[in-house]
Order: sequence, then structure tokens, then C-alpha cells
Amino acid sequence: MDNAIIDGSIIGQVDKTVEFIKKNLHVRFEITGAPRRREIWDYPLPAIREAVTNAICHRDYGNITDIQIKIFEDSLIIWSPGLLPFDVSIDDLLSPNHSSKPRNKLIAQIFYDMGIIERYGGGIQRILDHCNADGLPTPILENSQGGFRIIFTPSLPATEGVSEGANGGVNGGVIGGVNGGVAKEHVALIKIIEEQPGINSRQLAEQTREAHRTVERWIKQLKDGGKIEFRGAAKTGGYYPTTP
Repeated sequence: MDNAIIDGSIIGQVDKTVEFIKKNLHVRFEITGAPRRREIWDYPLPAIREAVTNAICHRDYGNITDIQIKIFEDSLIIWSPGLLPFDVSIDDLLSPNHSSKPRNKLIAQIFYDMGIIERYGGGIQRILDHCNADGLPTPILENSQGGFRIIFTPSLPATEGVSEGANGGVNGGVIGGVNGGVAKEHVALIKIIEEQPGINSRQLAEQTREAHRTVERWIKQLKDGGKIEFRGAAKTGGYYPTTP
């Protein structure tokens, strides 16, 4: 749905990349009683910024391949060219006290002097800590296709204390309560589908005032749970309550 090539100085690339990622994530707003509402993103932004910084700082600049970032409905993947050093394992990275072996020492020093990184060897642990604090699964770290990648996956959609939906869409009274352990977002979709059998995903997004991508995720969860089914041709069909 979106695509960008980000260039310029390596310092500017960090900010530009994080802004591009934010533009393509969901955000909810939680009213806590504090003067300002709390923003809840799919993934903690400090962890995303740390992962982007690590990719730019530690990539193999002898490899002409670009750093690649892919944002899916159920994951965010950051891949940078260059495998881990031969004597560093994934288990080493997961250890809070692993030693630092920067591939690009001068770049790492510049990032440190500018306050972009706090200390050598601490980036991965900060990513894990931020994800853990937000209740997200531990990111997957792996060598892959001649490079290193980190895979973020989101937690389940929040069902309480949310006043606005993904990308600021207001839920209003459309989504109400929890019924029999079913997320209230799902209850709302099932009700609309029961009242308007054959409705498609874009119409559901319009009626719930949610992002189309969000509604498609809920639809998949309901289909996987056997609550609804799709009937008809791919372009003209729609969703129906599952036939008993």
C-alpha cells in the first residue's frame, strides 16, 4: 500500500525511516485521567527506532543491497545486509551482558557521541525490554539470506479503555462490551454481518470507522474461529454468519 526509498545522511535516515514506519502503523489512544491521552502503537516506537539505528549502524557497507523494511498486518520486519560476526550467536545477543563487536566502529562512535545510541552492545536488550514492557512477544532475531533481521509481532488488539481506533478512527458506540469472551471488536463485526449478510470488508471498515487493514485482521480472526464465512466470487462476494 505504500513504498519509499530513503536516502541522505545516515543520521537523517534514522529519523526519516522511523517517520515512514509510523505512517504505516496503527495507533490507538487511551484515556487514563492524565492531562494527555496515551498513544498506543502496534509496536513501541523506542524499540523500532533502536532496531532502525542498529540496522544502519551495523550493516555491511561492502554489500550494495539496501536495508529492507516490510510492514505486514501481523509483523514488521527489518533486514540489513551482513550476517552476524562468525563468533557471535543469536543466544549471545539475547544475553544482557553480551560483548559489543561493531562492524562499523567509526559509525558506532559517531552515533554514540551524538546520543543516538546509549552504549555499545545495549541496543538489542533495549528492544527486548521495550517490547516486554508493552506486553508484546519477544522479537525474533535471525541470520537470513545473507543478512540479519528482526521480526516484531503485535499483541492482540486491546479491548478495554480505548476511545479511538487504529489511525485515530473513532469507535464511538459501534463497538460495545465483551460477549462470552469474544473481543468487543469481533462482536460489532458479527452483528453488522448478521444484519447485512453479504457485506464486504471495505463496507465493514466504513461502518465501523476503522482502518481497512484493521478490519481485515478482525475478519481473519473471525474466519479462523469459524464465526463467519466468505461466499461468492473474490471481487463481488461478501461475508455471512457461519451456517450451523
